[in-house]
Amino acid sequence: MWTGVIGDFVIGPVFLNGPVTAASYSLFLREELPGLLEDLPLNVRQRMFFQQDGHPAHRSDLAVAVLNEMFPNRWIGIRGYDFPARCPDLTVMAFFIWGFVKSEVFKNGLPEDREALVAMIRQAFRLLTPQMLSNARNTFAKRIALCLEQGGGYFEHLL
Repeated sequence: MWTGVIGDFVIGPVFLNGPVTAASYSLFLREELPGLLEDLPLNVRQRMFFQQDGHPAHRSDLAVAVLNEMFPNRWIGIRGYDFPARCPDLTVMAFFIWGFVKSEVFKNGLPEDREALVAMIRQAFRLLTPQMLSNARNTFAKRIALCLEQGGGYFEHLL
């Protein structure tokens, strides 16, 4: 699954068919991602950073080559722009969106099958509002400031 957040907009979620491999992920980046981003203003696309996790397909030679071409010096991940490992406290997706989506998906128990899970994830993402995303961005700025004050150390207890 892939999801993007840019400003007050959520792009996705997009569910890839089959296992995520270097080839399937690179194909997604090259063929599907541009269509998902086409409604963004050109100046936003030219300045945006692409962030991903450490999945093996994401750091493959094939994916790295595609990312370097599409987002030169503007992608975050293993073998990309230097970003502290395991720092979910600093990403809006990790400290807010994934928690919100998981709580919505599982609030009534486990989904029956993959199709139900996908439907529930899509529904949870539709519940995200521009105001919620704006609040998360404001919290992000506070988290960055606290992280700097703590010299890069733990700061959650200060929130």
